[in-house]
Amino acid sequence: MSFLSCTIEARRTGCVGGSMNRFVIELMGPPGSGKSHFHELAASKFDKAPKPTEKHRRKAIIVSLSFAPFIVLFPRKRHGLIRMFQRKLAAWYALTERTTGSYLVEEGPWNFLCSSLGTRIPRWAITPVLRMWSVHLDLPDAIIYLDGDPKFLSARIEHRGRRNERLKTPSDLEFSRERIAFFLTKLKEAHPDTAVFNFRTDEEGVDARMASQVDNILDSTRAIRENPPG
Repeated sequence: MSFLSCTIEARRTGCVGGSMNRFVIELMGPPGSGKSHFHELAASKFDKAPKPTEKHRRKAIIVSLSFAPFIVLFPRKRHGLIRMFQRKLAAWYALTERTTGSYLVEEGPWNFLCSSLGTRIPRWAITPVLRMWSVHLDLPDAIIYLDGDPKFLSARIEHRGRRNERLKTPSDLEFSRERIAFFLTKLKEAHPDTAVFNFRTDEEGVDARMASQVDNILDSTRAIRENPPG
């Protein structure tokens, strides 16, 4: 099987930015897990994301200053990471202003925070850090988490030949997977109303059958929105 059945780890009873008619789903996972391929296969089922304006970019610059103490953990790459994070923030703010539509976000700000900063922050600090981040950044309505065995992730990374990923070994990826999973666990503890859908992308990777599950995810998210538990 190329995928395991989709599971809802927790349920979201609220909504991004307070809109009852907009649904935002973010793809998350370690490098090589198939986020780009999943997005490519499923994008036709979602609305096109709006482009950020100067207003969104200014807000992103201001808010990114709150995250600066964490980005200094990357002394050799901090300037590039700050610019990348600002672009993700600006796109997120443009998206969360919408009042209607369904959107699938590939490697949005929460994936950046969990996968990049989450590997550098001590475990004991993750819960207060998440609390601070959620003040400035709305959570998505749902998270699709892609994961897989490090040997398969490493093989995909080597095959696509991206220069900045060439040094990632299976042991590096195992550490990244472990920290992202821990980060997500703490995120769900802090925000128990967040829906997380898990998929395995092992030997066969992402395929059309897996991407087709977004229909079920959207239906489930809408049902939870209309009939929140409790």
